[in-house]
Amino acid sequence: MEEVYFDYYLKGHGKRFPKIKTIKAEKRGTSFVCVSFVVDSDTPIRQATVNYAFVGEVPTKRKWVTVSAKCVKNNHYEVLIPLQNLGKNAVEFYGTVSDNRPVSVSSYMIWYSN
Repeated sequence: MEEVYFDYYLKGHGKRFPKIKTIKAEKRGTSFVCVSFVVDSDTPIRQATVNYAFVGEVPTKRKWVTVSAKCVKNNHYEVLIPLQNLGKNAVEFYGTVSDNRPVSVSSYMIWYSN
């Protein structure tokens, strides 16, 4: 990925990196939280995931759970996470996508609490 990065940002060669434009978490019914995000990319997305962990410790010390996201329409990805997996504590989510080069980028973190 470093070579692709330097080629694009220093030499002006290649395609731009994908960007996760928006990410949100909304309660869906009484059993799920839907985490969804929109991707802006000039290259095909090979993999999309949502990562989450309970708030409390610093992010680098948390036990992060990774769930595959599904493309539900053009550049719009989502995952349904059972509320029973989240418990009563606050949770932070972020999305990650990888394209076919492979270049991986992440969104900013969002906070969700029941």
